[in-house]
Amino acid sequence: MLNKKLEEITADLIEIPSATGNEQAISNYIQKYLSRIGFDFVKIGNNIVCDINTWKEKTIALVGHLDTVPGTRIEQTKAEFRAGELLGLGACDMKSGLACMLKTAYDISKKEINPTKNIKLVFYDGEEGPLPNGLTRLLQKNMLRDVDFAFVLEPTLAEYNIGCLGSLTGIVDVQGKSSHSALAWKGINAIGLAKRVIENVESYGNRPTKVRGYDITETMNVTQISTSNAHNVIPSSCKLTVNYRFAPGRSIQDAKDITKCAIGQDVRFIDESPACYVSGNMDDYLKRDIKKSIMQGWADIAQLNAVSIPAVNYGPGDFNLAHTSAERISIRELNEFYNSLKEHL
Repeated sequence: MLNKKLEEITADLIEIPSATGNEQAISNYIQKYLSRIGFDFVKIGNNIVCDINTWKEKTIALVGHLDTVPGTRIEQTKAEFRAGELLGLGACDMKSGLACMLKTAYDISKKEINPTKNIKLVFYDGEEGPLPNGLTRLLQKNMLRDVDFAFVLEPTLAEYNIGCLGSLTGIVDVQGKSSHSALAWKGINAIGLAKRVIENVESYGNRPTKVRGYDITETMNVTQISTSNAHNVIPSSCKLTVNYRFAPGRSIQDAKDITKCAIGQDVRFIDESPACYVSGNMDDYLKRDIKKSIMQGWADIAQLNAVSIPAVNYGPGDFNLAHTSAERISIRELNEFYNSLKEHL
C-alpha cells in the first residue's frame, strides 16, 4: 500500500539493511515505489534521480543518502515503535529523510502538494564511506546541472546547516629501531618517539572560532595508532592517523599546511573533504524564523556548494543520535518537519 503514514514508510526503510556497500535492496524499493506512483527516473548503479517537472522556472532538489553505518546490534534493523518514537538503525540518519522524499513524491502525485518549483529527488549511495560517493558520480555526469537550490535531508532537528567543517586525514610514519624486548636498550622504540607527534597534535587541540558570526570549533586529533611487530619486539615503526576538522574559509591546501606545521614532520594525506558555506542566494528558499548554524562535522552540502549549487542540510531527527545504538526519531517531530518541508516547496 502506497498511502502509508510517514512513520510507516520510515519503518519499512529501516527494515531494509543498507550499510555502506549494501544499498541495492533499498535502491530497488525506492525504484518500485516511484514506478508505482507513475514518476520517471534515471538509475545509475544504486543511485536514482527523479525529476518531477511542474513547468516552473526554478528547480529544488531534495537529496538523501541510501546507506547507514553498520549496525552494532541485530535488533537495530528491526523498526520498533515505542512511546511516541521510532527506533532503529537509520531512524534519523537518514531513512526518515528518505521517507519524506518518497512521501513528497506521493503527495505531489495525488495533488496534495502543488509545488511552486520543479522538484528533483536525488537518492545516492556511499555517503557513510570515503569520497567519491554516489553523489560525486551524479555530479560528474551533470545529473544536477539544472538545480537552483538543494536541501540535503540530514538530521538537523529541522534547523538549517548553512555550512560545514572540512575534514582532512593524514598518516604520520615514525621510525625507530627494532630489538628484542628483553634487550630493549639496543633498540629505539617508535612508540616512544611517537609521543612528540601526539603532544604536538594535542597542543593544537580544540580551537573555538566564529565564521560569519556562527560558532564552530576546529579540532585536530590522533585517532589511530598502530605497529606491526610481534609482542616481544621493540617496534621499529609506528603509524599514527591524524584527523583535522577545519573551518569554512580554509582551503584543502590551507588545512594541509596547518596540519604539517602542527605535527612538525612529514604527513601522508589519505582523505580530504572540503569545508563549505552556502555558495549562493538562500533568502528565496529559506524561512527567516528557522535557526541557522554551521555543522560541526562534514556533509555532502560541501560537494554541492563546491560546484555552485547552493545547498543546506535540513532534515528531521537529532544528529547526536546518529551512528549510535540508541538511534531513534520522534514521530511528532518527524511529521512536524514534513509539514514544514511542504511549505518550502
